[in-house]
Amino acid sequence: AAIFPGAAVVRMDRDTTSKKGAVKSIISAVEERRADVLIGTQMVSKGHHFPGIVLVGIISGDTSLGIPDFRSAERTFHLVTQAAGRAGRGDVPGRVVIQTLSPDHYVFKNALTHDYDGFYEDEIAMRKEVFYPPFSRLAAIRVEGGKEDAVMRAAFDIKTASEILLKRHVGDIIVLGPAPALISKVKGRFRWQLLVKGDSKDIKGMHAFVSRLKPAFDSKKHGGVSMTVDMDPISVV
Repeated sequence: AAIFPGAAVVRMDRDTTSKKGAVKSIISAVEERRADVLIGTQMVSKGHHFPGIVLVGIISGDTSLGIPDFRSAERTFHLVTQAAGRAGRGDVPGRVVIQTLSPDHYVFKNALTHDYDGFYEDEIAMRKEVFYPPFSRLAAIRVEGGKEDAVMRAAFDIKTASEILLKRHVGDIIVLGPAPALISKVKGRFRWQLLVKGDSKDIKGMHAFVSRLKPAFDSKKHGGVSMTVDMDPISVV
């Protein structure tokens, strides 16, 4: 409002699109040039065609990159290239400005040139170095309950059980954690987790190892605490 006092501004986010027909109304306003500036969340980048948009600004481009998940770079590259693709879809060339504290990161360097192959080469080398998919298979072990100390004890009991199992296990298995989940409390229940990494070529061994953790957990009788196993999790947050 300070920089462009006469501009008509519209928002596209969860709050402004909750009503039926709201998304169509916002898109129409931009397409018909009744709106000069569109401000929104990630949903702005999802495949919309705005031929009149010639400038895209991505605020806090590092936010998703800082999420403690091995796919964070992949997701950030995807979001940045998608958002950047909203500019210059008409006759006038577009310009994209990205706000970041890490301008030399390979995500942004490759996104600037739309170099998917370059990003893949950088990312796959990183995945291999730290033994993440596709070079490994993952299992997220999550424990949750209403009392944090009970959840923490259960998580460490699972860790102890895994260390005992590892002494007898043949194959590459790494157990990380336990640690509080990034979102450590949801609806009054505390959440801790462990991450199991196994050789991608030994799926049966990975399954056998993880399957033995549940009986070990049950034998401790952790009242009010539940344990879940998520094989090949979409997210480890």
